[in-house]
Amino acid sequence: MTESTTFSETFTVTADNPLLHGHVVYGRSLLPGVGYVDLVLQVLARHGHPMQDVELRNLTILAPLVVGSANRALTTVEGRRGPDGGWRVEVRSRRPEDTVDVLHAVANVRGCAPATFTERLPLPVDGAARRTTLDEIYTWCREYDLVHSGLMKISGVVHHRAGDWIAEVELAPEHQPHPAAGLRAQRRPWHRRRVQLA
Repeated sequence: MTESTTFSETFTVTADNPLLHGHVVYGRSLLPGVGYVDLVLQVLARHGHPMQDVELRNLTILAPLVVGSANRALTTVEGRRGPDGGWRVEVRSRRPEDTVDVLHAVANVRGCAPATFTERLPLPVDGAARRTTLDEIYTWCREYDLVHSGLMKISGVVHHRAGDWIAEVELAPEHQPHPAAGLRAQRRPWHRRRVQLA
């Protein structure tokens, strides 16, 4: 990581965030698990450690990050050096009505060599005994009051084969990076409020 002993960034998170807006559980906007991964990886990248150079281990989600339509949460990603040379990263938040920070997630982070994947999956996928569309999965989720929309709703199919399952997925066209803008410009759902580097 950086030469500093700690890093801390605080973001203002609202229900307008595309990950929360598109992930509603029992009528409440919750940050999905992938949101914690994305938030931690983006902070690490800004501190000189891009995604391909780090690995997250033992990501534990301890409490949901819930944001209502009329409020916001100041969400902090903080990293401290661990005894093994890696980092312990915490995600905490505080809403206006909270008296103390809520610890949402903890992860261990270590540096790693970029992985090279030489194998390629032959497409189209064959040998499937059954296929389940993601629309069918979203319908099942809605029966249990978990509603996906926008960025959190992708299209695709799960191929059930004897030895594995393969998910073939695609973002909706409006969420795919525009060639002129580039991927970097499309991946900014977090609004940074404050940065501290010790």
